[in-house]
Amino acid sequence: MSEGQKEMPRAPLLPERPPVEVAPRVHVLTDDRIDLVPNVGIVVGDDEALVVDTAMGVQNGDRVLARARELTERDLVLTITHFHPEHGFGAQSFEGSARIVYNRR
Repeated sequence: MSEGQKEMPRAPLLPERPPVEVAPRVHVLTDDRIDLVPNVGIVVGDDEALVVDTAMGVQNGDRVLARARELTERDLVLTITHFHPEHGFGAQSFEGSARIVYNRR
């Protein structure tokens, strides 16, 4: 880093623990009230599994993808609830591993 440049802060990480099953086949990676970390959902269907949000950054996206894969080998569908970085800026981790579905707006 050159003189005068500031190091960019790292995205806060999702807690490193298994998802909580809140209903049959509905799992949540909880945010533990950490600022800029959303709750992330994984719903395991009969044919596919839906991942809802990724948290912010590649490290979080990788963590969410790994947790989804621990729950199921089904095809994955990723969606983002709304456009805020902490909800979807980990989506690049899903490239080639999931069908990504966004709202056109």
